[in-house]
Amino acid sequence: MNARLYQVFSALRGVEPKARYLAYLMLERGLVADGEVWDGGVAKLAEAVGYSKTGVSQGLKALVSHRAFTKGKKKTLGRPVETYRLNIKFKAPKGLALSETVCLKILSSESGVFSQLSVTERCLLAQLWVASGETKGRPSTLVGASVLIRVSAVTLAEDVGLHESTVRRLLSMLDDEGFISCVNTDFPKGKILSKENVYFLLGPSTIKDFSVEHVSIMDIPGVLGWFAGNGGSGFDELRRVCGFNMSSAKHRYADLQLLRLDDAAFRRYLFICLCVALSSEIAEVEGELKRVIGGVLREFFQMDDIDSVIPSEGGLKDSSLIEVLLERVAIQLQGEVLQLFSTKGIFREESLLGVSCYPVGRPGMVRLQVNSIYSSHSALRE
Repeated sequence: MNARLYQVFSALRGVEPKARYLAYLMLERGLVADGEVWDGGVAKLAEAVGYSKTGVSQGLKALVSHRAFTKGKKKTLGRPVETYRLNIKFKAPKGLALSETVCLKILSSESGVFSQLSVTERCLLAQLWVASGETKGRPSTLVGASVLIRVSAVTLAEDVGLHESTVRRLLSMLDDEGFISCVNTDFPKGKILSKENVYFLLGPSTIKDFSVEHVSIMDIPGVLGWFAGNGGSGFDELRRVCGFNMSSAKHRYADLQLLRLDDAAFRRYLFICLCVALSSEIAEVEGELKRVIGGVLREFFQMDDIDSVIPSEGGLKDSSLIEVLLERVAIQLQGEVLQLFSTKGIFREESLLGVSCYPVGRPGMVRLQVNSIYSSHSALRE
């Protein structure tokens, strides 16, 4: 039944929220099933789902228009009765396991923390999880059940049947209430992320509905902290790690390339890319982190066209030195991320169901918030 509930809700993309939720409630409460007919009338259905009669009538009309339900008539001794049959051919792609689980928690009529939300808010929040569970059109390694990228407010508005301005207002509200965290990036050249918001979906309020959950807010030291937006000696540490021989003209030139990283918008972009990777369903964390960091740095330094990286200055042009620079930066950032996670008791074990990590705080005092859920207590250690 759960799979069918998710399937029906997912496939009703574009239907306005109250009609979409009406279909969900009818299926959840056993009022209709595949091939079965509802013939109890509008008033009885309104009482069963907690809607007004007008709300039920409008919802059914929208569902019939979307071909989710087939409308018919049943002969009686008096006036014919209108009937509604769930279309058994009505199908949708299967989502990721966590996407289905959280989506149904949000929509459940017996939900705890989500009951404070309106029907419209719940449908929008559930749609974010539906979208996060889809892989079509997005980098497969960066699509996880706990983060959503490359989806604009315009697309979300189309998906939930609302005006764009309404969706933006509701997203801001869901962020304020701790159900999600919306993070933007203003770096214009990125290929992994667009300038639209990145939605980290396991907010501190959302994880309260799970029996085993954990929130950790961490200071971000070192080079990683510099990329996150903090000051300190991060750049000096990075320079030390790269370790170029300053008596060599080639090495001095490569060292100068490090100054190109003194771009706050780019560093924030790379840091958010790391957060996306850590919040994604990826099998091999260490390799993925290095791949993401290396890919972003290569793009930034335009390594696919080395002539645009280092102007022709005789013997100073040496792409291998820039490759060394990028490799050392990637190794340093990867190591600091893994050390930060290991020392704070956050582990990627079989019991981990999902995690969202994202920056919090103001520039100069940025910290990393990690919200995680587990299937058992064994993964949590002080």
